[in-house]
Amino acid sequence: MRAKSSNYSASTPMQVNNTVKTIIFLFSILLFLFIWSICDILLMKNTINEIPKMINKNSKILIVGDSHTQTSLNPSLMDETVNLSFSNESPMFSYYKAKYIIERVPSIKILVLGFSYNNIADVQEKLIVSTPVFLDNTFILMNEHGRREIEEKSLNLYSYYIAKYYFGIPLNIYKNSYILMNLPNFKSKYFEKIMGGYKEMKSANIAKQMEKMKTEIGKTDYSISPLLVEYTDKLAKLCREKGIMMYIINTPIYSAFYERYSANLISSYDSIVQILLNDNENLLHLDFRNFTQDTCLFYDGEHLNTDGAELFSPFINNLIKGVSDAL
Repeated sequence: MRAKSSNYSASTPMQVNNTVKTIIFLFSILLFLFIWSICDILLMKNTINEIPKMINKNSKILIVGDSHTQTSLNPSLMDETVNLSFSNESPMFSYYKAKYIIERVPSIKILVLGFSYNNIADVQEKLIVSTPVFLDNTFILMNEHGRREIEEKSLNLYSYYIAKYYFGIPLNIYKNSYILMNLPNFKSKYFEKIMGGYKEMKSANIAKQMEKMKTEIGKTDYSISPLLVEYTDKLAKLCREKGIMMYIINTPIYSAFYERYSANLISSYDSIVQILLNDNENLLHLDFRNFTQDTCLFYDGEHLNTDGAELFSPFINNLIKGVSDAL
């Protein structure tokens, strides 16, 4: 009698061996990525802990903001001052940066925030997700509220930064300043890449822009960003809680550049400043857009050059010192 044929085919030793090798290979990759991720997390935590240590423990004045304060206030010409301004930085990112430093550098008694017409504009709010460098530098410093606001604006970006900073997934590791700051002899370089700093503008290019500025009079009109106004107010309230005096400063602007702003934008700015002042007794507004009109002191229509900063920085330093002595 013929035995029934069976569809079952036993695995050969070679097939079993190949399967085991595949499993071991995949497990090795996962283990490698896990160890790499843990190392990334530890390196980033080390950088976060090192950042406050790189600020002089005697610093009393902290400057944050965008390129206006970055180029106009030279901390070396001011008393016990650190300038952590960053080009195009919005009040939202300034808030999280300043909050992180204030809570870890107890010597800070005065905060200066760059606050010009563009700093409350919707165009600057759009930069939050359209310009990666800001989230690269600040997402890891944000609290849950800030991260959720990023999630609402872009789920893809939120997911990317959560994977990168909280799970240590090695994404664009060659651009991760929080990891690269751990390299020997590169600490200062990557500290500045993350936190910002004073920037020298050694030339005067304003003459080349004069004719163009004259054709744009009254044509620059921004919609106001409630989010950026909210973060300016939050920063003022944080300073009040910490016993810190806060200044919002409008740095020098060349007249032809200022005249580009619409009457509506200027009026909105003035109204917002007044609301902020009324709500925060620890807040002062320094409006020095007309501080100088000497073209030799401007890099362009909205930024002082090095010579301008050499004149403006000691002036602001003495002003703040005088106010502090009077309080």
